[in-house]
Amino acid sequence: MEKDCRLKGNHQANCIEENNSSDQLFYTCNSVAETGEATWYIDSAASNHMTYNKGAFQTLDESFKTNVKLGDNHIVKVEGKGSVAINTKKGTRIINDVMYIPNLRTNLFSVGQMMEKGYTLHFGGDSCTIYDNKDKTLKIAEVRMKEHRCFPIHLQYMGRTAMKAQEDQSWLWHRRLGHFNFQGLKILHQKKMMTDLPQIQAVEGACEACLQGKQHKKPFPSGTSWRAKAVLELIHTDVCGPMRTPSHEQNRYFILFIDDYSRMTWVYFMREKSEVFKVFKKFKNLVEKQSGRSIKVSEAIEEKNITTQNSTSSVKKGYRTSNYCQL
Repeated sequence: MEKDCRLKGNHQANCIEENNSSDQLFYTCNSVAETGEATWYIDSAASNHMTYNKGAFQTLDESFKTNVKLGDNHIVKVEGKGSVAINTKKGTRIINDVMYIPNLRTNLFSVGQMMEKGYTLHFGGDSCTIYDNKDKTLKIAEVRMKEHRCFPIHLQYMGRTAMKAQEDQSWLWHRRLGHFNFQGLKILHQKKMMTDLPQIQAVEGACEACLQGKQHKKPFPSGTSWRAKAVLELIHTDVCGPMRTPSHEQNRYFILFIDDYSRMTWVYFMREKSEVFKVFKKFKNLVEKQSGRSIKVSEAIEEKNITTQNSTSSVKKGYRTSNYCQL
């Protein structure tokens, strides 16, 4: 805030010179009790946002050079301009075009620059309220006036992080030597059996490639699989669902019946999986009447696909689980 003392006759130092377009700073305060790198003061006489804290910048263009004239006509150098990221209750805000002045003693918010960016500042009572629009509906912050008639605001900076990629030498040499075990790598290093081999450190975790390479599948049966010699000797069945999109009749499941001998296939649609046994009885009556033969074995991928709480005893006699689900 601009503070003039007319009794001391220094009002002339706080006036803008005519035809001078250089940046100006007229902030004065009798007794600043609150100081710190995260404390900023709202200043209606500052032409730009200014800070002396280089660590507050997210981005900083140090090639930008200019001068700023203080209220006592003292000129300080601007050593860069960039953006500062702060945390607010409304999320992260980026303050652009902030000048970096190492010789400045106080961080300043320019009222004029904030208004140019579309913010509205309302001074009333003992506070300054900052809005993000002209309608004063989106409040960003409310700054209380302190005893020295200044408006300090405490900001929380967004920390700058830098990621550095570093290859673990132990894992690197493990892969280079064909996934050689780490104990063997330590022996090679201790006995100096390889040049440029670094010291192998203890590692955590497991090598995914080693785990995959050491896995093996169960052997396939040596004998030939049994095949049906007549229709209905073996029926393969499986249930599919629930489908994300139901049919026009609101069906979300379907069940397949495949005769092992003839490869004849029947498809039935269902609304609920609980209808499996009902559909199976319907299928059984149909094919047995058509062929004059009885179903000997019904083979399902999963036992729960064909048996339910009320039908287990009825189906279990001629039912078995497919070998495919046991691989």
